[in-house]
Amino acid sequence: MDTLKAIEERRSVKSYDPEHQMTKAEINKLLSYTMLSPTAFNIQHWRFLV
Repeated sequence: MDTLKAIEERRSVKSYDPEHQMTKAEINKLLSYTMLSPTAFNIQHWRFLV
């Protein structure tokens, strides 16, 4: 399953391709989706490690 689709549909993915290399564009898009995720009390204490 596509990662962004899994995020949009709020699904848990249990299998990953360990050989996959993300492009810089994919990482940036993933981070933009991450910032849309809900936080407790809308605190938004984000820390990203790439």
